[in-house]
Amino acid sequence: MKAAVLRGIRKVVIEERPVPEPGPGELRLRVTCVGVCGSDVHYYAHGRIGDQVVRGPHVTGHEFAGVVEKTGPGVDWPPVGTRVAVEPGINCGRCERCITGHPNQCPNVVFYGTPPVQGAFAEYVCHPARLVYPVPDSLTDEDAAVLEPLGIGIHSVRRTRVDLGDSVAIFGCGPVGLLTLQCARAAGASRIFATDLHERRLELARRMGAEQTRVASAGGVPEWIKELTDGRGVDAAFDCAGVQATVDDCIASARIGGRVGLVGIPREDRVSFAIHVARRKELDLVNVRRSRFTVEAGLAMARAGQVDLRSLVTHRFRLDEIARAFELVDTYGDGVVKAMIRVSGA
Repeated sequence: MKAAVLRGIRKVVIEERPVPEPGPGELRLRVTCVGVCGSDVHYYAHGRIGDQVVRGPHVTGHEFAGVVEKTGPGVDWPPVGTRVAVEPGINCGRCERCITGHPNQCPNVVFYGTPPVQGAFAEYVCHPARLVYPVPDSLTDEDAAVLEPLGIGIHSVRRTRVDLGDSVAIFGCGPVGLLTLQCARAAGASRIFATDLHERRLELARRMGAEQTRVASAGGVPEWIKELTDGRGVDAAFDCAGVQATVDDCIASARIGGRVGLVGIPREDRVSFAIHVARRKELDLVNVRRSRFTVEAGLAMARAGQVDLRSLVTHRFRLDEIARAFELVDTYGDGVVKAMIRVSGA
């Protein structure tokens, strides 16, 4: 089978690898689509995210969908030919975090594309049957792949306790920011403000429910939000960019007693915040680690039309064009929001 293999910084090559055989409890999936995530681009452009370092030939990719091609021993569902969405984090199911209902915090998790675990930018993968979800005909293969970042939006909104009538600010309108925005709207947020560096993303934010938007490079974002909220600030502020400036703006824009969701993945090992501002406001700072029990909720939201997945996918590439996709996403070229790699039959 063909796989896109990182062989160094900004060097990805298409190589032949053996087609995997499913073990007990596993399925072999023919991969149809894989979304390019910011984390994939970090590994491509920098070779690492914090202490997670690419140390050898490596395949990234975790936002994927596929078709069941073969079942392993002990598996009788779903049947061959079923189109599926995938939970890419394989938790152990035995540790304290797993048995108390927090599999995303499992210290033994095997997560696609996170070194040294090989990812899904390949024609075939094997995956536990317990972590795949049949997709209805009303959803495309691309929709099914976008369910993974949608899960981050769902988990972020749940963790940050967005409620009916809340005001919300989204800092960073990439795919995760736009999905978090839509989840906040679905959870009952009455007013949503959004910022980003790129006007095309802000246009999407307005279409998806943002009341007002602002280009972040214009500065003065906390003052803008306070003016719009009569000096109060927002109930919940989400950093979906993972940069120092958006962390600062979240802290400054949240109301007294408000919540800040730290969703974006910083390139650096450390970020800081104004501790006395956060302390005096008694802010709840909530870290978001991937997602937890969200695929079925995402499927339900997509079927009900509560979330627009298709507008996020702005660019499509073949597997042998993956370097172009990575470069485009890394440079925010051509108004890209979500780049999708179409591996087979999509």
